[in-house]
Amino acid sequence: MKERVMHELDGLFAQHRQEEQVGSFEGTFGDYYNLLKADPDIYETAHQRLYRAIVSHGIEEVDTQSEARLNRLYGGARKTIKRYSFFENEFYGIDPIIMEVMEFLKAAAAGGEESRQILYFVGPVGTGKTSMVDWLKRALEKSGPFYALKGCPVQEEPLRLVPQTMRAELEDRLGMRRGTIRGSLCPLCRWRLENEHQGNFLNFPVTCERYSIEGEKGIGVLPPADENSMDVSLLIGQVDLGLVGKYNESDPRTLAFTGALNRGERGITDLYEMNKNPTPLLHPLISASQEHKYRAPGQFPMMSADTVLVAHSNETELTHFRKDKRNEALVDRMVFVHFPYTLEKTAEAAIVKKIIRREANFRADDGSQAHIAPGTEEFVALFQVLSRLYPSEKVDLLTKAKLYDGEEMVERSAHSKPIDLNELRQEVEKPEGYEGLSTRFGTKAMGRALARVKGSACVTPVHIMEVLIEEVERSGEFEAEQRNRLVEEVLKNVVRRWYLNEVLREHIGQGFLSAYEDSAQNMVDEYLDHVIAFNMNERVRDRKTGEIEDPSEELMGSLEQAVGVSDATKREFRS
Repeated sequence: MKERVMHELDGLFAQHRQEEQVGSFEGTFGDYYNLLKADPDIYETAHQRLYRAIVSHGIEEVDTQSEARLNRLYGGARKTIKRYSFFENEFYGIDPIIMEVMEFLKAAAAGGEESRQILYFVGPVGTGKTSMVDWLKRALEKSGPFYALKGCPVQEEPLRLVPQTMRAELEDRLGMRRGTIRGSLCPLCRWRLENEHQGNFLNFPVTCERYSIEGEKGIGVLPPADENSMDVSLLIGQVDLGLVGKYNESDPRTLAFTGALNRGERGITDLYEMNKNPTPLLHPLISASQEHKYRAPGQFPMMSADTVLVAHSNETELTHFRKDKRNEALVDRMVFVHFPYTLEKTAEAAIVKKIIRREANFRADDGSQAHIAPGTEEFVALFQVLSRLYPSEKVDLLTKAKLYDGEEMVERSAHSKPIDLNELRQEVEKPEGYEGLSTRFGTKAMGRALARVKGSACVTPVHIMEVLIEEVERSGEFEAEQRNRLVEEVLKNVVRRWYLNEVLREHIGQGFLSAYEDSAQNMVDEYLDHVIAFNMNERVRDRKTGEIEDPSEELMGSLEQAVGVSDATKREFRS
């Protein structure tokens, strides 16, 4: 047993090591130059690499008029929806948002103004902003190795070794666009070039690095800081005072490149909850975004920045940030992508299922896997979507939710016609999806209900409704009027009735059909025996008793009446 386990682990480890070595490289700048001559595309900026890492998984283009549901959701307008396979089964109901993000990255990869801007995700809590940033990081981590100067603390591009006076000629020889080679060496690599290689950049060692979220290799994070712990070193690194005694103060070997911009070089710098940071801490981002430079720690020259700057926060924090006049220059360097709550019940249910069924592992007291009754996630999803919708004068709240989910609904009038979704959207004074319950609210209720199950370990909408009421009642974020609306009007009236009338009825019917399927088939078989005998003017063997008897008029008539066959037409029907 032990030997088998060790053999399996050895196999996994060997496979992992083999994958790690794919694309590995150890050489000099001269060797790297030969690789570039064979394939100039191996040189990529951070924006180019991230864009390629995502599109390499595939893109599907869908005409909105090719699918009835999409056609209804887009009000009959003909549009092309791009679906990126990399985000499949991870994000639901946000195709337009993903397209907006990818348009930014495509323009930035081409060297447009977007490459000098901060990509900023903004929206209510729990809309997937942080998840999107994490998924972009994962795209880089899956993108394979990239070439970097060996021993460089900021894993910088080897072409930065080339002196400015030689770059234009080198770009021509490599077939690159003029100005492609950007940036200058970090202080430490500049010192190494002069002192270890006597200025001969051809011999400077080059290797392959891999992006790492945990190791913060090519992926940096700026955490929120307060006024008391504010230190610009969180962004740009610092001078290690412990080394100042060993080297002189102007020696770059005293530098500790531990800042978010240092770690995010060649990849992503995640400006997590950016607006919670004091304004002075963020000043380096102004030049890092627009000029691709930021000041180095201590008295050293400016450092080059090649990183995708991504920030995210909620609407309230951004509004407060914008009001501060000191932030005008930084706000001007931002491209905002709004993340509202999804208003599609189907998408919301898929998110709930992903979190509860894939990311959690709830079990009953006896250790068995907890079971979730059909329709439970949809119950939670509908409740959350309804909390985000404004009442309409044209339709009831449930009908509006169905329309927003792409269902076809028809006006009940003498001249019936489909209800216009665009009219409902124009009816509201402000965009929907920025208020209401977050997905986390429902998943927390699901978690509590699952934690309570005993015995059969089955969670139903009845359990969920109890917990949802408790969560609403004890939450401090709702006024009495809001609590009453959510519990009485939305949950007990609309969602509960929808579940009883449209979900439970269907599942009970399916249950009966399934349970009596064999019996129904036996009845049909017996009916056919008697009808064949009737038509052939023969006798039939009873399936239960085995006796020979005349065809039963009672048996045939009972089934014929059930399907609407009259006495006058029964002979023709049997024939």
